[in-house]
Amino acid sequence: MTEAAIDAGFLGDRYVSLGEPVTDKGDAGAWSVRVYVKPFVDWIWGGCLPDGAGRLCSRSSDRRYRFAVRQKLATLAGAVRPA
Repeated sequence: MTEAAIDAGFLGDRYVSLGEPVTDKGDAGAWSVRVYVKPFVDWIWGGCLPDGAGRLCSRSSDRRYRFAVRQKLATLAGAVRPA
C-alpha cells in the first residue's frame, strides 16, 4: 500500500510518496520514498487569464472580424426579405 502527500504552495508543489517496505537487502525498517518537486505548477493556470484577455482584445480590434460580421449580417438580412 502507498501513502501520498501533496504540499501545494505559491511557488510550486511538492509530492511525497511512501511506498512498500524494502525487505530484500539492507536494514530492517527501510522504506521506499519518492519526492517530486514541481515548481510553478499553479502558474500554468494563471497564464490562461492574460492569454484570454489578449484574445478578446485582438478579436475586438481586428477589422477583418468586424467587416466579416457586418457582411454576413447584410447577406442574411438580404436573404430573409419579406415577399
